[in-house]
Amino acid sequence: MKRDRVDLVRRTAWLNQTKNGTPRGVPLNRDAIEVLEQQRGKHPRFCFTYKGKPIGWELSNDAWHNALKKAEIQDFRFHDLRHTWASWHRQAGTSCDELKDLGGWKSREMVDRYAKFATDNLTAAAARIESKAENNVVTFPHFPPRRKKNGLGINPKPLI
Repeated sequence: MKRDRVDLVRRTAWLNQTKNGTPRGVPLNRDAIEVLEQQRGKHPRFCFTYKGKPIGWELSNDAWHNALKKAEIQDFRFHDLRHTWASWHRQAGTSCDELKDLGGWKSREMVDRYAKFATDNLTAAAARIESKAENNVVTFPHFPPRRKKNGLGINPKPLI
């Protein structure tokens, strides 16, 4: 990423080349701003470098592979971090529409492919209809079990 594509005052990074072909601005949160500010002065033109060279589209450099090896992580691509980022957003309550715009996806289907919920986040939703929940569930009367006549399962007394 080139320094002239980052506006720290407006908290936006401007991307000319994106996977879906649509240039766009990406809002930067405080964590991203902090990381970018820590990179100031390290290179005159690029925000992120390795051994003085810009980190390109294909992040297959020695630093990435060495870090994976040192952490004993196998079968992991840099792109997998995008799935993690999207899932964290969904679990934090970011709506699908907001996430679609943040991630630059053109469809909800792509958001669903990237962002996964952990079941912990669904606990509150499941609890909404617990029998102990106040005024959230319509209760139905309990009927006694049907009596069988001649083993055929016919109730000798009509319910109506």
